[in-house]
Amino acid sequence: MFIRMPSRRCALAVAPALAVTALVGVAGEGSAAGLPPSEVRDSFRLPGTLLVARDGDLWSVRADGTGWRRLAAKVSTAAWSPDRMRIAYSSYTSGDPDIWVMTAAGGAKQRITSGPAYDEDPTWSPDGKRLAYSSCAADFRGCGVATVRSTAPSGKATWILTGTEHPSAGACKGSASDAYLNPSWHPRLNRLALQHACRYADAPSKVLPLVVNASTGAVVSRVAGRLANPDWSADGRRLVWVDARDVEGATSVIRTSPTGASPVRITPWVGPGDFPNSADTPVWSPDGRWVAYAKAFSDAWVTNAAGTSRRLLFTNARPLDWRW
Repeated sequence: MFIRMPSRRCALAVAPALAVTALVGVAGEGSAAGLPPSEVRDSFRLPGTLLVARDGDLWSVRADGTGWRRLAAKVSTAAWSPDRMRIAYSSYTSGDPDIWVMTAAGGAKQRITSGPAYDEDPTWSPDGKRLAYSSCAADFRGCGVATVRSTAPSGKATWILTGTEHPSAGACKGSASDAYLNPSWHPRLNRLALQHACRYADAPSKVLPLVVNASTGAVVSRVAGRLANPDWSADGRRLVWVDARDVEGATSVIRTSPTGASPVRITPWVGPGDFPNSADTPVWSPDGRWVAYAKAFSDAWVTNAAGTSRRLLFTNARPLDWRW
C-alpha cells in the first residue's frame, strides 16, 4: 500500500544500473490474447514461476520469461498458498483494496474482506487455512495486522496488532501515529515478520522490524536496523528486507537471519534521492539461491543470495511472490 512510508507498493531501495547480457525473449503463449510484448531479460537459468504486478494487473510468468498469464485486474499485492493451488491477492476493483482468494489458474475468485479499510499484503499460514494482512483506515491511519480464514465465508477477522494516534508508550512514543505493515508468515512456524512504522509530524518516519507471534502479536524478536518489506526463505532460516533507514530516499536490500544477526547487503547502498536505482518488494526464489526485487518500482531485477551478481529479469513488472 502506498502511504508515504515503507510498504510493498512504496519504492525504496537498491542497486545501481548494471550492464546486462540481454536477450530479446518471446512473450508467453497466446500473445494474440493480450499477453505482454516481448521482454528484454538476461540469460540466467532460474527456477519456478513468479507472480508479478504489471500495469496494475496480476500476472504469472515462469522465471525464464515464458508462459505469461493474466490472472486478475487492479491488483496491488499477491501471494501463493503453500500448496500453490490458490493465490491470495489485494484488489481495488470495488474501490478500496480488499483481500481476495482465487485458484492458481485465475478462476473461482472469492472475496475475503470488505468495507472501507485498505486491506493489502496477504500472506498465508503454513497450513493454508488462514491469511494475515495489513489493514488501514481510509485516511491511512490506524494501520494494523489482522488474520482471517482463507476460505469464504471467512468470518470475523482477528486483530493481532493495531496502530494508534499519538502513542504515549512503546517504541513510537511521541510520534504522530504508528502502524504495523507488510506481514510475512514463516513457512513452518506461527510467526510473522513485519515492520512497525513510526510517523512524526516534524521528523522523518522510521521503521522497526519485528518477528511476532501470529496468534497474539507478542514480540518474538526485535530485529536490528531500519528494515521493511520482509520475505522468508522457503526453509525459514533467512529473511530479506528493504533497508529503510531513510524512508524518503533510496536504500538497498538486506539478507538476515530471523533475529537479524549476520546481515548481508545484497544490493549496493545508493543514497537518498536516487529513485532510478531504488528497490522494493524483495522475494526469495523457491530454491533459496536468488532474490527478485523491483527496481525504480517498475522493472524486476534478480540477484544471487550473496549479492555478487545482479541482472534485469523483466521490464515493466514488479515481483510479488516466487514459487516452484
